[in-house]
Amino acid sequence: MATVIFLLSRIIPNIYTPAGMTEADTTIYGTTNGDVRAKVIQEYRQRMGLDLPVFYFTISPTAVGTVLNQYSKETLEEQPWLSQYIKWYNKETVGEFLKSWREWNSTEKTFGKEALLQARAALLGHSESQSSESKKFYGLRFEHVLAKTGHKQPYPSLRNLKNSWSKMVASKAAFSGLIPVFHWHGANSQYHRWLTGLLIGNLGTSVKDFRPVQEKLTEALKTTIPISFFGLFLAGFLSYATGVLLTLYAESFGSKFLKAVLYLLDSIPAFLLTLVLFAAFVLAGGTLSSPVMAASESLWASFFTNSTLLLAGVSIALILIPHLSIQIYQSFSQEMSKPYLLTAKAKGVNKIKMINRHAWPNALMPVITLLSEVVIGLLAGVLIVEITFSLPGIGSLLTHSVLNRDYPVLIGVTLFLLAFRTVVVWLTDVAHSWADPRVR
Repeated sequence: MATVIFLLSRIIPNIYTPAGMTEADTTIYGTTNGDVRAKVIQEYRQRMGLDLPVFYFTISPTAVGTVLNQYSKETLEEQPWLSQYIKWYNKETVGEFLKSWREWNSTEKTFGKEALLQARAALLGHSESQSSESKKFYGLRFEHVLAKTGHKQPYPSLRNLKNSWSKMVASKAAFSGLIPVFHWHGANSQYHRWLTGLLIGNLGTSVKDFRPVQEKLTEALKTTIPISFFGLFLAGFLSYATGVLLTLYAESFGSKFLKAVLYLLDSIPAFLLTLVLFAAFVLAGGTLSSPVMAASESLWASFFTNSTLLLAGVSIALILIPHLSIQIYQSFSQEMSKPYLLTAKAKGVNKIKMINRHAWPNALMPVITLLSEVVIGLLAGVLIVEITFSLPGIGSLLTHSVLNRDYPVLIGVTLFLLAFRTVVVWLTDVAHSWADPRVR
Protein backbone atom coordinates (compact mmCIF):
# COMPACT_ATOMS: atom_id res chain seq x y z
CA MET A 1 0.00 0.00 0.00
CA ALA A 2 2.88 2.37 0.74
CA THR A 3 4.21 1.74 -2.78
CA VAL A 4 0.81 2.58 -4.25
CA ILE A 5 0.72 5.83 -2.26
CA PHE A 6 4.18 6.78 -3.55
CA LEU A 7 3.34 6.00 -7.19
CA LEU A 8 0.07 7.93 -6.97
CA SER A 9 1.96 10.89 -5.51
CA ARG A 10 4.18 10.99 -8.59
CA ILE A 11 1.21 11.77 -10.84
CA ILE A 12 0.01 14.68 -8.70
CA PRO A 13 0.04 17.86 -10.81
CA ASN A 14 2.91 20.29 -10.12
CA ILE A 15 4.82 17.93 -7.81
CA TYR A 16 7.97 18.51 -9.87
CA THR A 17 7.94 22.28 -9.35
CA PRO A 18 8.50 24.30 -6.16
CA ALA A 19 5.47 25.71 -4.38
CA GLY A 20 4.35 28.98 -5.93
CA MET A 21 6.21 28.46 -9.21
CA THR A 22 3.46 26.82 -11.22
CA GLU A 23 1.43 29.96 -11.84
CA ALA A 24 4.30 31.95 -13.36
CA ASP A 25 3.44 33.24 -16.82
CA THR A 26 6.47 34.31 -18.80
CA THR A 27 4.35 36.22 -21.32
CA ILE A 28 3.28 38.53 -18.47
CA TYR A 29 6.32 38.64 -16.20
CA GLY A 30 8.94 38.78 -18.95
CA THR A 31 11.55 36.50 -20.50
CA THR A 32 14.10 36.99 -17.72
CA ASN A 33 11.71 35.57 -15.14
CA GLY A 34 11.04 32.70 -17.50
CA ASP A 35 14.74 31.82 -17.55
CA VAL A 36 15.04 32.17 -13.79
CA ARG A 37 11.97 30.00 -13.30
CA ALA A 38 13.41 27.22 -15.44
CA LYS A 39 16.73 27.37 -13.55
CA VAL A 40 15.01 27.26 -10.17
CA ILE A 41 12.87 24.29 -11.22
CA GLN A 42 15.93 22.42 -12.48
CA GLU A 43 17.88 23.05 -9.26
CA TYR A 44 14.84 22.07 -7.18
CA ARG A 45 14.50 18.75 -8.99
CA GLN A 46 18.16 17.94 -8.53
CA ARG A 47 18.05 18.84 -4.82
CA MET A 48 14.88 16.82 -4.19
CA GLY A 49 15.96 13.88 -6.38
CA LEU A 50 13.03 14.41 -8.75
CA ASP A 51 15.33 14.35 -11.78
CA LEU A 52 15.78 10.57 -11.33
CA PRO A 53 13.47 7.93 -12.87
CA VAL A 54 10.37 7.32 -10.77
CA PHE A 55 10.63 3.54 -10.34
CA TYR A 56 13.15 0.72 -10.68
CA PHE A 57 12.19 0.35 -14.33
CA THR A 58 10.38 2.27 -17.05
CA ILE A 59 8.70 1.28 -20.28
CA SER A 60 9.36 3.87 -22.97
CA PRO A 61 9.24 4.05 -26.78
CA THR A 62 12.00 2.24 -28.67
CA ALA A 63 13.41 5.50 -29.99
CA VAL A 64 14.05 6.73 -26.47
CA GLY A 65 16.03 3.63 -25.60
CA THR A 66 17.98 3.74 -28.86
CA VAL A 67 19.15 7.32 -28.48
CA LEU A 68 19.80 7.08 -24.75
CA ASN A 69 21.93 3.99 -25.30
CA GLN A 70 23.76 5.64 -28.17
CA TYR A 71 24.43 8.77 -26.13
CA SER A 72 24.75 7.14 -22.75
CA LYS A 73 26.74 10.01 -21.28
CA GLU A 74 23.79 12.40 -21.13
CA THR A 75 24.06 14.77 -18.17
CA LEU A 76 21.38 15.67 -15.67
CA GLU A 77 20.77 18.89 -17.62
CA GLU A 78 20.27 17.01 -20.89
CA GLN A 79 18.16 14.10 -19.74
CA PRO A 80 14.80 15.88 -19.16
CA TRP A 81 14.55 17.60 -22.54
CA LEU A 82 16.34 14.81 -24.44
CA SER A 83 13.77 12.19 -23.42
CA GLN A 84 10.93 14.48 -24.46
CA TYR A 85 12.47 15.43 -27.81
CA ILE A 86 12.92 11.78 -28.77
CA LYS A 87 9.16 11.35 -28.39
CA TRP A 88 8.41 14.45 -30.46
CA TYR A 89 10.99 14.40 -33.25
CA ASN A 90 12.91 11.99 -35.48
CA LYS A 91 15.57 10.18 -33.46
CA GLU A 92 18.32 10.83 -36.05
CA THR A 93 17.73 14.59 -35.96
CA VAL A 94 17.63 14.50 -32.15
CA GLY A 95 20.99 12.71 -32.13
CA GLU A 96 22.49 15.34 -34.45
CA PHE A 97 21.17 18.14 -32.27
CA LEU A 98 22.55 16.49 -29.12
CA LYS A 99 25.96 16.13 -30.76
CA SER A 100 25.95 19.80 -31.83
CA TRP A 101 24.75 20.84 -28.40
CA ARG A 102 27.65 19.11 -26.69
CA GLU A 103 30.14 20.68 -29.09
CA TRP A 104 28.75 24.10 -28.30
CA ASN A 105 28.78 23.37 -24.55
CA SER A 106 32.51 22.60 -24.77
CA THR A 107 33.10 26.21 -25.87
CA GLU A 108 31.88 27.72 -22.61
CA LYS A 109 34.95 29.94 -22.25
CA THR A 110 34.29 31.43 -25.66
CA PHE A 111 30.58 32.14 -25.35
CA GLY A 112 30.33 32.63 -21.60
CA LYS A 113 28.54 30.70 -18.90
CA GLU A 114 25.50 33.00 -18.89
CA ALA A 115 24.68 32.18 -22.52
CA LEU A 116 24.81 28.46 -21.77
CA LEU A 117 22.54 28.83 -18.73
CA GLN A 118 19.99 30.80 -20.74
CA ALA A 119 20.05 28.21 -23.54
CA ARG A 120 19.60 25.33 -21.08
CA ALA A 121 16.70 27.12 -19.39
CA ALA A 122 15.04 27.70 -22.77
CA LEU A 123 15.41 24.02 -23.74
CA LEU A 124 13.97 22.88 -20.42
CA GLY A 125 11.01 25.25 -20.74
CA HIS A 126 10.45 24.17 -24.35
CA SER A 127 10.40 20.46 -23.47
CA GLU A 128 7.98 21.03 -20.55
CA SER A 129 5.53 23.15 -22.56
CA GLN A 130 1.94 21.98 -22.37
CA SER A 131 0.59 24.31 -25.04
CA SER A 132 1.67 25.26 -28.54
CA GLU A 133 1.99 28.94 -27.51
CA SER A 134 4.37 28.12 -24.66
CA LYS A 135 6.32 25.74 -26.87
CA LYS A 136 6.68 28.40 -29.56
CA PHE A 137 7.74 30.99 -26.98
CA TYR A 138 10.58 28.90 -25.56
CA GLY A 139 11.66 27.82 -29.04
CA LEU A 140 11.99 31.46 -30.10
CA ARG A 141 13.76 32.18 -26.83
CA PHE A 142 16.34 29.48 -27.56
CA GLU A 143 16.89 30.80 -31.09
CA HIS A 144 17.20 34.34 -29.71
CA VAL A 145 19.96 33.24 -27.31
CA LEU A 146 21.85 31.59 -30.16
CA ALA A 147 21.43 34.63 -32.41
CA LYS A 148 22.56 37.01 -29.67
CA THR A 149 25.59 34.85 -28.86
CA GLY A 150 26.79 34.55 -32.46
CA HIS A 151 25.98 38.13 -33.47
CA LYS A 152 29.56 39.31 -33.47
CA GLN A 153 31.43 36.20 -34.55
CA PRO A 154 29.64 33.12 -36.01
CA TYR A 155 31.56 30.07 -34.74
CA PRO A 156 31.18 26.73 -36.60
CA SER A 157 29.81 24.97 -33.50
CA LEU A 158 27.13 27.63 -33.17
CA ARG A 159 26.21 27.39 -36.84
CA ASN A 160 25.94 23.60 -36.58
CA LEU A 161 23.74 23.95 -33.52
CA LYS A 162 21.37 26.34 -35.30
CA ASN A 163 21.11 24.04 -38.32
CA SER A 164 20.54 20.89 -36.25
CA TRP A 165 17.90 22.69 -34.16
CA SER A 166 15.97 23.82 -37.25
CA LYS A 167 16.18 20.36 -38.76
CA MET A 168 15.05 18.69 -35.52
CA VAL A 169 11.96 20.86 -34.85
CA ALA A 170 10.88 20.38 -38.47
CA SER A 171 10.93 16.59 -38.17
CA LYS A 172 8.43 14.18 -36.66
CA ALA A 173 8.92 11.00 -34.67
CA ALA A 174 8.53 7.77 -36.64
CA PHE A 175 5.70 5.43 -35.65
CA SER A 176 8.15 2.55 -35.20
CA GLY A 177 9.85 4.52 -32.47
CA LEU A 178 6.73 4.30 -30.32
CA ILE A 179 7.06 0.53 -29.77
CA PRO A 180 7.51 0.06 -25.99
CA VAL A 181 10.83 -1.16 -24.60
CA PHE A 182 11.86 -2.07 -21.04
CA HIS A 183 14.54 -0.01 -19.21
CA TRP A 184 16.05 -1.03 -15.86
CA HIS A 185 17.25 1.78 -13.55
CA GLY A 186 17.87 -0.15 -10.33
CA ALA A 187 18.83 1.89 -7.28
CA ASN A 188 19.13 5.06 -9.35
CA SER A 189 15.43 5.89 -8.96
CA GLN A 190 13.15 8.09 -6.88
CA TYR A 191 11.35 5.11 -5.37
CA HIS A 192 14.56 3.44 -4.16
CA ARG A 193 15.71 6.67 -2.52
CA TRP A 194 12.30 7.18 -0.91
CA LEU A 195 12.00 3.57 0.29
CA THR A 196 15.53 3.58 1.72
CA GLY A 197 14.75 6.74 3.67
CA LEU A 198 11.41 5.36 4.84
CA LEU A 199 13.05 2.25 6.32
CA ILE A 200 15.26 4.45 8.52
CA GLY A 201 12.42 6.79 9.47
CA ASN A 202 13.16 9.52 6.95
CA LEU A 203 9.88 10.70 5.40
CA GLY A 204 11.44 13.49 3.36
CA THR A 205 11.51 17.26 3.65
CA SER A 206 8.66 19.75 3.56
CA VAL A 207 8.66 21.97 0.48
CA LYS A 208 6.99 24.73 2.51
CA ASP A 209 9.57 25.36 5.23
CA PHE A 210 12.18 22.65 4.38
CA ARG A 211 11.83 20.97 7.77
CA PRO A 212 11.94 17.15 8.08
CA VAL A 213 8.48 15.63 7.74
CA GLN A 214 8.98 13.34 10.74
CA GLU A 215 9.78 16.38 12.88
CA LYS A 216 6.55 18.14 11.90
CA LEU A 217 4.61 14.91 12.37
CA THR A 218 6.05 14.42 15.87
CA GLU A 219 5.13 17.96 16.90
CA ALA A 220 1.58 17.48 15.61
CA LEU A 221 1.17 14.20 17.48
CA LYS A 222 2.11 15.91 20.76
CA THR A 223 -1.19 17.77 20.48
CA THR A 224 -3.36 15.13 18.81
CA ILE A 225 -2.54 12.20 21.11
CA PRO A 226 -3.55 13.84 24.42
CA ILE A 227 -6.86 15.25 23.19
CA SER A 228 -7.68 12.00 21.37
CA PHE A 229 -6.91 9.80 24.38
CA PHE A 230 -8.78 12.10 26.73
CA GLY A 231 -11.81 12.26 24.42
CA LEU A 232 -11.76 8.49 23.87
CA PHE A 233 -11.39 7.72 27.59
CA LEU A 234 -14.17 10.16 28.54
CA ALA A 235 -16.43 8.79 25.81
CA GLY A 236 -15.76 5.19 26.88
CA PHE A 237 -16.47 5.88 30.55
CA LEU A 238 -19.67 7.88 29.93
CA SER A 239 -20.86 5.46 27.23
CA TYR A 240 -20.51 2.48 29.55
CA ALA A 241 -22.35 4.30 32.35
CA THR A 242 -25.07 5.37 29.91
CA GLY A 243 -25.44 1.83 28.55
CA VAL A 244 -25.80 0.43 32.06
CA LEU A 245 -28.44 3.04 33.02
CA LEU A 246 -30.43 2.42 29.84
CA THR A 247 -30.35 -1.33 30.55
CA LEU A 248 -31.36 -1.02 34.20
CA TYR A 249 -34.21 1.44 33.55
CA ALA A 250 -35.16 0.49 30.00
CA GLU A 251 -38.87 1.33 30.37
CA SER A 252 -38.57 4.53 32.40
CA PHE A 253 -39.24 8.01 31.02
CA GLY A 254 -35.70 9.10 31.79
CA SER A 255 -34.29 6.21 29.75
CA LYS A 256 -36.48 7.04 26.78
CA PHE A 257 -35.55 10.72 27.02
CA LEU A 258 -31.85 9.84 27.23
CA LYS A 259 -32.10 7.67 24.12
CA ALA A 260 -33.81 10.51 22.27
CA VAL A 261 -30.97 12.84 23.28
CA LEU A 262 -28.38 10.33 22.05
CA TYR A 263 -30.11 9.94 18.68
CA LEU A 264 -30.38 13.72 18.37
CA LEU A 265 -26.72 14.14 19.28
CA ASP A 266 -25.78 11.53 16.70
CA SER A 267 -27.72 13.36 13.97
CA ILE A 268 -25.90 16.68 14.51
CA PRO A 269 -22.89 17.14 12.19
CA ALA A 270 -19.58 17.06 14.02
CA PHE A 271 -18.52 20.54 12.92
CA LEU A 272 -21.84 22.04 14.08
CA LEU A 273 -21.61 20.24 17.43
CA THR A 274 -18.09 21.58 17.94
CA LEU A 275 -19.10 25.13 17.03
CA VAL A 276 -22.11 25.02 19.39
CA LEU A 277 -19.91 23.83 22.25
CA PHE A 278 -17.35 26.50 21.41
CA ALA A 279 -20.00 29.25 21.34
CA ALA A 280 -21.67 28.05 24.54
CA PHE A 281 -18.34 28.05 26.37
CA VAL A 282 -17.49 31.58 25.25
CA LEU A 283 -20.99 32.97 25.97
CA ALA A 284 -20.85 31.45 29.45
CA GLY A 285 -17.84 33.63 30.19
CA GLY A 286 -15.11 31.14 29.44
CA THR A 287 -11.86 32.10 27.76
CA LEU A 288 -9.68 29.93 25.58
CA SER A 289 -6.04 29.70 26.59
CA SER A 290 -3.33 29.63 23.95
CA PRO A 291 -2.46 26.15 22.64
CA VAL A 292 1.14 27.29 22.14
CA MET A 293 3.25 26.39 25.17
CA ALA A 294 6.85 26.65 26.18
CA ALA A 295 9.17 23.87 25.14
CA SER A 296 9.81 22.91 28.76
CA GLU A 297 6.09 22.64 29.53
CA SER A 298 4.60 19.17 29.45
CA LEU A 299 1.41 18.91 27.41
CA TRP A 300 0.12 16.04 29.55
CA ALA A 301 0.80 17.95 32.78
CA SER A 302 -0.92 21.13 31.57
CA PHE A 303 -3.83 19.38 29.86
CA PHE A 304 -6.41 20.02 32.55
CA THR A 305 -5.26 23.64 33.04
CA ASN A 306 -5.51 24.50 29.34
CA SER A 307 -9.13 25.28 28.47
CA THR A 308 -8.52 24.90 24.73
CA LEU A 309 -7.16 21.36 25.02
CA LEU A 310 -9.77 20.38 27.60
CA LEU A 311 -12.65 21.66 25.50
CA ALA A 312 -11.24 19.95 22.42
CA GLY A 313 -11.17 16.63 24.30
CA VAL A 314 -14.77 17.12 25.45
CA SER A 315 -15.82 17.85 21.86
CA ILE A 316 -14.29 14.59 20.66
CA ALA A 317 -16.06 12.74 23.48
CA LEU A 318 -19.44 14.21 22.48
CA ILE A 319 -18.88 13.06 18.90
CA LEU A 320 -18.13 9.48 20.01
CA ILE A 321 -20.60 9.00 22.89
CA PRO A 322 -23.78 8.37 20.83
CA HIS A 323 -22.24 5.52 18.80
CA LEU A 324 -20.66 3.77 21.77
CA SER A 325 -23.61 4.26 24.17
CA ILE A 326 -26.19 2.87 21.76
CA GLN A 327 -23.97 -0.11 20.86
CA ILE A 328 -23.29 -0.95 24.53
CA TYR A 329 -27.00 -0.66 25.36
CA GLN A 330 -27.99 -2.94 22.45
CA SER A 331 -25.35 -5.50 23.43
CA PHE A 332 -26.57 -5.52 27.03
CA SER A 333 -30.22 -5.82 25.91
CA GLN A 334 -29.43 -8.91 23.83
CA GLU A 335 -27.53 -10.53 26.69
CA MET A 336 -30.21 -9.80 29.32
CA SER A 337 -32.72 -12.09 27.58
CA LYS A 338 -30.36 -15.09 27.44
CA PRO A 339 -30.90 -18.13 29.74
CA TYR A 340 -27.72 -17.74 31.80
CA LEU A 341 -28.75 -14.24 32.92
CA LEU A 342 -32.34 -15.32 33.56
CA THR A 343 -30.90 -18.04 35.80
CA ALA A 344 -28.74 -15.50 37.61
CA LYS A 345 -31.76 -13.24 38.03
CA ALA A 346 -33.78 -16.15 39.44
CA LYS A 347 -31.02 -16.75 42.00
CA GLY A 348 -31.42 -13.17 43.19
CA VAL A 349 -28.18 -11.75 41.79
CA ASN A 350 -28.07 -7.95 41.88
CA LYS A 351 -28.74 -6.34 38.47
CA ILE A 352 -25.61 -4.20 38.49
CA LYS A 353 -23.48 -7.18 39.49
CA MET A 354 -25.23 -9.29 36.85
CA ILE A 355 -24.40 -6.73 34.15
CA ASN A 356 -20.81 -6.05 35.19
CA ARG A 357 -19.74 -9.61 35.97
CA HIS A 358 -21.84 -11.78 33.62
CA ALA A 359 -23.24 -9.70 30.75
CA TRP A 360 -20.27 -7.40 30.09
CA PRO A 361 -17.71 -10.08 29.02
CA ASN A 362 -20.19 -11.55 26.52
CA ALA A 363 -21.37 -8.15 25.26
CA LEU A 364 -17.79 -7.06 24.71
CA MET A 365 -17.26 -8.59 21.25
CA PRO A 366 -19.49 -6.25 19.19
CA VAL A 367 -18.34 -3.31 21.31
CA ILE A 368 -14.69 -4.05 20.48
CA THR A 369 -15.52 -4.19 16.77
CA LEU A 370 -17.35 -0.85 16.93
CA LEU A 371 -14.60 0.66 19.06
CA SER A 372 -11.98 -0.18 16.44
CA GLU A 373 -14.08 1.54 13.76
CA VAL A 374 -14.55 4.54 16.03
CA VAL A 375 -10.82 4.82 16.70
CA ILE A 376 -10.00 4.54 12.99
CA GLY A 377 -12.60 7.18 12.16
CA LEU A 378 -11.42 9.39 14.99
CA LEU A 379 -9.36 11.42 12.51
CA ALA A 380 -12.47 13.10 11.10
CA GLY A 381 -13.50 14.36 14.51
CA VAL A 382 -9.94 15.35 15.46
CA LEU A 383 -9.54 17.29 12.20
CA ILE A 384 -12.73 19.30 12.81
CA VAL A 385 -11.91 19.95 16.46
CA GLU A 386 -8.33 21.02 15.78
CA ILE A 387 -9.38 23.45 13.06
CA THR A 388 -12.15 24.92 15.24
CA PHE A 389 -9.88 25.48 18.21
CA SER A 390 -6.75 26.31 16.14
CA LEU A 391 -4.76 23.40 17.54
CA PRO A 392 -1.52 22.42 15.75
CA GLY A 393 -2.31 18.72 15.59
CA ILE A 394 -2.30 16.00 12.95
CA GLY A 395 -5.62 17.14 11.48
CA SER A 396 -4.39 20.70 11.01
CA LEU A 397 -1.11 19.42 9.56
CA LEU A 398 -3.01 17.32 7.01
CA THR A 399 -5.26 20.23 6.06
CA HIS A 400 -2.40 22.71 5.68
CA SER A 401 -0.35 20.25 3.62
CA VAL A 402 -3.27 19.89 1.20
CA LEU A 403 -3.88 23.64 0.96
CA ASN A 404 -0.18 24.43 0.56
CA ARG A 405 0.42 21.50 -1.82
CA ASP A 406 3.14 20.27 0.52
CA TYR A 407 3.19 16.77 -0.95
CA PRO A 408 6.03 15.25 1.16
CA VAL A 409 4.10 16.13 4.34
CA LEU A 410 0.85 14.89 2.81
CA ILE A 411 2.46 11.56 1.91
CA GLY A 412 4.04 11.28 5.37
CA VAL A 413 0.73 11.90 7.16
CA THR A 414 -1.05 9.44 4.85
CA LEU A 415 1.52 6.73 5.58
CA PHE A 416 1.20 7.38 9.31
CA LEU A 417 -2.58 7.04 9.14
CA LEU A 418 -2.19 3.85 7.11
CA ALA A 419 0.17 2.40 9.74
CA PHE A 420 -2.18 3.57 12.50
CA ARG A 421 -5.12 1.80 10.87
CA THR A 422 -3.10 -1.39 10.48
CA VAL A 423 -2.09 -1.35 14.16
CA VAL A 424 -5.70 -0.73 15.28
CA VAL A 425 -6.97 -3.67 13.20
CA TRP A 426 -4.25 -5.91 14.67
CA LEU A 427 -5.07 -4.79 18.23
CA THR A 428 -8.75 -5.49 17.53
CA ASP A 429 -7.94 -9.10 16.60
CA VAL A 430 -5.86 -9.42 19.76
CA ALA A 431 -8.70 -7.98 21.87
CA HIS A 432 -11.18 -10.38 20.26
CA SER A 433 -9.01 -13.40 21.13
CA TRP A 434 -8.60 -12.08 24.69
CA ALA A 435 -12.34 -11.46 25.17
CA ASP A 436 -13.43 -14.77 23.66
CA PRO A 437 -10.97 -17.72 23.79
CA ARG A 438 -12.99 -19.47 21.08
CA VAL A 439 -11.60 -16.97 18.53
CA ARG A 440 -8.03 -18.14 19.13
